[in-house]
Amino acid sequence: MGLPDIPKKIPTDQNQEIIEARAAARFAIATKGAKPTHVQIDKIPESFETFPNSNDKWARVDFPEEVDYSACVYEFKKDGFFNAHYHPGRLEHIVMLTPGTSLTIYTLTKNFTLEYPNAYLFDRGEVHAVKPNQDLKILCMWQPKFETGWAAEFPETT
Repeated sequence: MGLPDIPKKIPTDQNQEIIEARAAARFAIATKGAKPTHVQIDKIPESFETFPNSNDKWARVDFPEEVDYSACVYEFKKDGFFNAHYHPGRLEHIVMLTPGTSLTIYTLTKNFTLEYPNAYLFDRGEVHAVKPNQDLKILCMWQPKFETGWAAEFPETT
């Protein structure tokens, strides 16, 4: 009597479901299951200032008027965590600026480490959270640009 054939790996579609379920669970743990609410900041500062409710700093980056992007340099502290949020109708593109650094990105379908000098593009409205692995700076760009300042849907604070 022989043993039944056992597949050597899980079929791709099931594997993707497992990957997404694990990512969603890690995302819920990392964000403490918070639900988003609207946050509006009227102006991105011209020089480095503290981002509200954090120890991180940010400063505006200006593009020519005809370029349809808003942007900033965001300076993370190692112990920081940028809570789950999204920008309805906007792409968000982040670029690592500090050599030798990395951060962890959490989305609803995947979690991964982004290392310098790489970049990542979040799809329109993609929910994401970010945790730096050391002090670092990133360039954040949003397209289309915000009419004024910056806005996101953010977790409620309890």
